[in-house]
Amino acid sequence: RRQSFVMENLGGSYADSKLAQIMFSSALARRLKPNVVSLSLHPAIANTGLTRDLQASAALKFLMENVFMRIGRAVGFTQSAEDAPKTQIH
Repeated sequence: RRQSFVMENLGGSYADSKLAQIMFSSALARRLKPNVVSLSLHPAIANTGLTRDLQASAALKFLMENVFMRIGRAVGFTQSAEDAPKTQIH
């Protein structure tokens, strides 16, 4: 069982699912015709409520939701839930 100290199993499971998406996209690309492209995109870090049920201290939740996400938004590191999918629209 993989488990991250801060985020329960979210870190391990989420990372595993992202790796699986990249590996699938790569395998698909090898099987497609040369003029077809398979991409694996990371939309962004967005405040979507994914951690709302996180069993962490109130202080850590406050920091994540009110400090880290806001600073990340201010410096362009995170996006709103509405803007994050726009990465995939081209």
